[in-house]
Amino acid sequence: MDLISVIIPVHNGDRFLDECFDSIVNQDVPENAFGVEVSIYDDGSTDGTNDIIIKWIPVFMEKGFEFKRGRNTEGSHGGEVNDNSCLCIIHILK
Repeated sequence: MDLISVIIPVHNGDRFLDECFDSIVNQDVPENAFGVEVSIYDDGSTDGTNDIIIKWIPVFMEKGFEFKRGRNTEGSHGGEVNDNSCLCIIHILK
């Protein structure tokens, strides 16, 4: 199955995350046509970013999307994307 990967690096993006996540879960993705993977990387936010991420995890899981989260650290590297993938990077900075 083809995979759509949505990668979201964020730093203090609590004002924007609800709208961003809502947009992702409301995309018209034909059932069983694509797998969807949402990866969010928090770059040490000091606002409510973490709380919003936690709130949305069950929503992504209910939609059948794979959800990954991590923290950006010095020397971290992006993952590998296979040939049957669509990559979308959404960068949220406050």
